[in-house]
Amino acid sequence: MYFQADTVLRMIEQLGAAYRELMRLLNDLEAEGELEKMFRQLTGLDRTTAKLLAVESLTDMLTPERRMALSELMTMEADRFAHRLDTDEILSLRHRALTLLCAIDIDEIAALRAPQAKQIFDQCAEQCTVEDTVALLRFLRTGGAYAIAEDVLFLQLSAFARPEELRILAAEGEAFYALLLAEPDEALIQGGLPREEVMQGQAALAETYRRDEA
Repeated sequence: MYFQADTVLRMIEQLGAAYRELMRLLNDLEAEGELEKMFRQLTGLDRTTAKLLAVESLTDMLTPERRMALSELMTMEADRFAHRLDTDEILSLRHRALTLLCAIDIDEIAALRAPQAKQIFDQCAEQCTVEDTVALLRFLRTGGAYAIAEDVLFLQLSAFARPEELRILAAEGEAFYALLLAEPDEALIQGGLPREEVMQGQAALAETYRRDEA
């Protein structure tokens, strides 16, 4: 466990340095070369292959740390080359980055990267399916980011209109609150959602879902 946490922290430090170096380069060609080098160094894959393979294939191939790195490298690409990418390309990169990150179920990674996941979501929410939302909620809960997860839950409940999507999301919300109520008070407070607020959220979910079903 401690080795895992140390490995994740070192990877995050490397990614921070990589981001600063990429954004420092003003020449696009130099930045392209640097990004390709980062892909190979931090994920073991070339950039084209990493972007073409399905998330499921990448999950089988790469360690969680490397998948985290791949996710962040894709957000770096969207940031650095936003001036020449169209909106759909940027959204696609961010959505893929979010999907990769939320496929990781390691507590240490989820705890450290929960704010990053929410930030990416905010930038590509319109691309997220109900399945993506469920994966994000579980990632945030695994990382102890309970208040952030609740914000996403209610935001997406207002974003989806199809009854089957709302049923899936409401069921996930019910499971979310049930799991939180089994947590000790200290964990809930640390996650930004004290027990009283968990119960209020649970009641609000029931009311919202009843209203949407009416």
